[in-house]
Amino acid sequence: MPGCGGGGSKGKPIPADQANRMVALTRLADQQSADGRCGGAQAKVREAQSVLDQVPSSVDKSVRDGLAQSYDRLLSLIQSECQRPQTKTQTTQSQTATTPSITTPSVTTPTTTTPSTTTPTTTTPSTTTPTTTTPSTTTPTTTTGNGGAGAPGGGGDGQG
Repeated sequence: MPGCGGGGSKGKPIPADQANRMVALTRLADQQSADGRCGGAQAKVREAQSVLDQVPSSVDKSVRDGLAQSYDRLLSLIQSECQRPQTKTQTTQSQTATTPSITTPSVTTPTTTTPSTTTPTTTTPSTTTPTTTTPSTTTPTTTTGNGGAGAPGGGGDGQG
């Protein structure tokens, strides 16, 4: 900020407490303006102007006038920003025709559920008796020429 100390001006610097207060108010005005709170921003600039009005006359007049012009310009900028048309949202209402709906009643046929009955089945195992087949034995009969006398292979001497 001009006049806050140093430099080649003819007068004394702005006292630190007043300079710090004006800087803080200017920052708040900037933030409120950015947030769209124009009334608050303008109030902060006016408060900073009030602090400037209390700066001692020992501070160079050109410094005080330069700050006064800067605050006037800042107020003008805030005001023009707040009056600038914002993005407008146009709301259009449309009418919708309502068509009456026709409801056809539905016929419900009741359903009867008959429980199923389960009859238990008893299975009796069948008994199988094995059949044994005995083969028949056929003994061949041998006929010899001695007329049936004597056992075969008896030696033939007849003694016996």
